[in-house]
Amino acid sequence: MRVTSPVAVLELKSVLSRTTNLGVDEIEAFVDYLPEINVEIPEVSMNKIISNAIEIAVRLRMRTLDLLHISASMIIEADAFITFDREFIEKEKEIANIGLIIKSG
Repeated sequence: MRVTSPVAVLELKSVLSRTTNLGVDEIEAFVDYLPEINVEIPEVSMNKIISNAIEIAVRLRMRTLDLLHISASMIIEADAFITFDREFIEKEKEIANIGLIIKSG
C-alpha cells in the first residue's frame, strides 16, 4: 500500500488549480482516484505535523512546505519519500539522519 499525506493532497490541489484549466470537480476527481490506485491518505493532525516540522526545521534548513511534507511523512511512518524535487535530493543525507529515506523517481 502506498500512502500520501494531507499536505501532499493540499499541494496537488493547489498546483492543479494554478497550472491547469481543470474545474473544481475535475480536481476533486484526481483526489478521489487515489484510493483506486492504492494510495491511502491517513488522517493526521496538522498540529502534530507543524510541531514536528518546527523540531526539524533548523537541522534541515528547507522551505516551510518541504518541512511539512517531511514531517507528515515521518508521522505517518512512511518507509520512504518519493520525490523529483532537487532540494530533497540534495538534502538526502540530512533527511536520512532524521529517519526518512529519500527516493528520486
